Amino acid sequence: MLNPDDLITAMRAGIEHRLTLIEGDRNDVLPGLHARLALGHSMGQQFILLDLAQGRYAVSGDCVYSARNIIGHDNCGCYLPLGAGIGSVWDQLK
Repeated sequence: MLNPDDLITAMRAGIEHRLTLIEGDRNDVLPGLHARLALGHSMGQQFILLDLAQGRYAVSGDCVYSARNIIGHDNCGCYLPLGAGIGSVWDQLK
């Protein structure tokens, strides 16, 4: 659920030049934090890669709900889409 106060906060940050929108892929948004475009159910969906001392971690949001989405059927290593389809409605129409 969208909180209207969050929209107001984001608008104020934009007016005060404290907000940077990122489109597509971008390395080192902050040191060790990288944004990647993820084709998924929402147009413009992104995920974050974090480089930590223990290795690289992905913050997937709603790109991945379980390990099965990543490892596929029978651990084949192929992405397993959620539900019956993959991609945004726009991607599906294309």
